[in-house]
Amino acid sequence: MKMMKTCLNWKVLVGLAVVGVGTYLIAPELVVAVVPFLLLAACPLSMMFMMLAMRRDQDGDKRAPREDHAGLSREERLVRLRWQHATLAEQIDELERGGSSPPSDNGRG
Repeated sequence: MKMMKTCLNWKVLVGLAVVGVGTYLIAPELVVAVVPFLLLAACPLSMMFMMLAMRRDQDGDKRAPREDHAGLSREERLVRLRWQHATLAEQIDELERGGSSPPSDNGRG
């Protein structure tokens, strides 16, 4: 039963119930034909909504700032940004002088 809770999205179930009730109100003779399709559609539609939510979460992670500045005063944020700027300037100078390259994030060295 727990697996069914995680598989089925409540929004999908509500939407399918609305379609079923709407079908019953508009064309009661079609309910017998429509209900099996609604039951079959529940799992794939729930999966689609889950995948969209996961993609939205991943996209949100990419756009999220690297550091959390919440709760910092303006002065504290300025100090932090100036320190980051100085660190980056040192790395740029080192690279321009022909120093060692920093490790790459993409695994290509």
